[in-house]
Amino acid sequence: MSQTRWVIRVTPEDIARGKRNDSRDCPVGLAIARCIDWASDIRSYEDSIRLTDRGTRESYLFAMPGKPGHALQQYDAGVPFPPMTFSLRDPHIAPMRTFRRSTRKAKVKARVPDKDKKTRAVHGRPGKQRSYGHRFGHREVPS
Repeated sequence: MSQTRWVIRVTPEDIARGKRNDSRDCPVGLAIARCIDWASDIRSYEDSIRLTDRGTRESYLFAMPGKPGHALQQYDAGVPFPPMTFSLRDPHIAPMRTFRRSTRKAKVKARVPDKDKKTRAVHGRPGKQRSYGHRFGHREVPS
């Protein structure tokens, strides 16, 4: 995007629809979604705002201005959120990360059924059977 400044207006409707302690559905996030039509996956925190442009596959990171950041922190604590106007400017823009699901599945190791049953009976959980008794002069646990 060539634009580097957006004016965000938090309305009473955004405040009424907002949820406390929810970075996606807070009044600031709802106002951003209404004012910036291309924004998706919007997250509003006390110190930063993150959003995504799926069309250009870019992720935007903004520093949260002081007034809405403080109001958001107070809103999560139970204080009413006041209607306000603020601007977002000079974002840090990064390409979206992509994950390959096929490589994640390939790294999962298959468990040996006999070994799991044996150790589950002794310890109550799967895994390698270990005994640290040799350090204290005790004998190994019979298998």
